[in-house]
Amino acid sequence: MRKTIVSARKFVKPSFAYLIEKKREGGEFTHDEIRYIVDSIIDKEMPQYQMAALVMAIFFQSMSAQETAILSEEMMLSGEVVDLSRITKPKIDKYSTGGVGDKTSLVLVPLAAACGVVMPNMNSMDEDFVISTLDKLSAIPGFNPKLEIDDFVDQLSDVGCAIAEQLTDIAPVDGILYEMRHNTATIPSIPLITGSVLSRKLAQVPRAWS
Repeated sequence: MRKTIVSARKFVKPSFAYLIEKKREGGEFTHDEIRYIVDSIIDKEMPQYQMAALVMAIFFQSMSAQETAILSEEMMLSGEVVDLSRITKPKIDKYSTGGVGDKTSLVLVPLAAACGVVMPNMNSMDEDFVISTLDKLSAIPGFNPKLEIDDFVDQLSDVGCAIAEQLTDIAPVDGILYEMRHNTATIPSIPLITGSVLSRKLAQVPRAWS
């Protein structure tokens, strides 16, 4: 008897209203649905008002650990991933919750490099009242906060650390979602915070998640 070959199930794109309703009712997104959401945001196919509704639904209903992990990975893959394969030393990164007078990175980054650990550090947008690490360093004459990816990697290879402004190519969907969260008062959402932080950090230290 001839064996029947069954093709892989094709993903049928749901409407954005369906996805909003699913999360509003406490449902859990599939991997395909999260990938579709991220793709739709980066391709500007999801209207702003529906993105706002989706973010608010996530804020109130949260996301499972599995959803959050998938969201982090898909957000990371929405842009460039820094290739540090030519640097053989151990690589780490840190995340600070920020705050008035926060100076952790200024001490920890060069300290890690002095101990033989490579520490890339790209700084993104912060809360309005926070004086970021880049703001502090930019007070030093001649400091250049803008580094292209190749220059960023070269500095990591030569010095062992680098503090620079986050490139728009790194997890670009995070910037879009952050602005929406800021405008809709949903910044405190734990899964969205986690996805934001991990997508940016893992794009800088890719071997940490592989």
